[in-house]
Amino acid sequence: MISGKLQNDTIWWLSTDGQKIWIESKDLEKEKFKEKGYSTTEDRIFSASREIGELSTSRLESRKRKEAWIIKIEAMLHVYPELTEEIKRKEIEEKKKKRTGALRKKEIKRTYPVKTDYIAKENRDETIEEKDHIEPEKIPDNKPVQDFFSTDRPYVTWIKDEVDKSKIGELIISFKDLKSRMGVEFEEMDNFRIFFGLNKVLPSVGLTLQSRIIKRENMAIIRKS
Repeated sequence: MISGKLQNDTIWWLSTDGQKIWIESKDLEKEKFKEKGYSTTEDRIFSASREIGELSTSRLESRKRKEAWIIKIEAMLHVYPELTEEIKRKEIEEKKKKRTGALRKKEIKRTYPVKTDYIAKENRDETIEEKDHIEPEKIPDNKPVQDFFSTDRPYVTWIKDEVDKSKIGELIISFKDLKSRMGVEFEEMDNFRIFFGLNKVLPSVGLTLQSRIIKRENMAIIRKS
């Protein structure tokens, strides 16, 4: 589970689908949200009359009795932009842990070969023989994972050209349309993965990406650094 703390030491964690952030505190820093144009009540947060957060009960087993806010990822990154790098860093740490665990399992499997039981031949009068030890099954090398986000992908050139052509020096596009222009392999990806993937490559070509809810739609705002 990806989690961390806000500047006021309030615990937060990312939902399993990567679409929302849970904040383990009833005393949300509502002033920060108001400064960014959100309206708040005792148990709801709104953006242009659309609910983007609510006060609920923590689902973590160890924190059953604590209250927690559930807020959409785009809104949280808008109010707390520093979370972008922190979530990215923690994602990398989680991947390293999983990779280390997988390698350890492979190492254990290679270290301890499988032994078979004694098996009698069909002719019971013949001597029972022990089968040779079976060598552990060879694990094929992992095929290289396709890198969806790199500077040599065609969509990077397209995005840069669109920003250069813009009179205001930025491209504002819905994530749905952006994924469609990037290619069919991106259309089923969630916005969260697209957001962090592009943030990995766009700075290399002098661009920055922000996410914002405009007229009830998740929008990507790409501009020159």
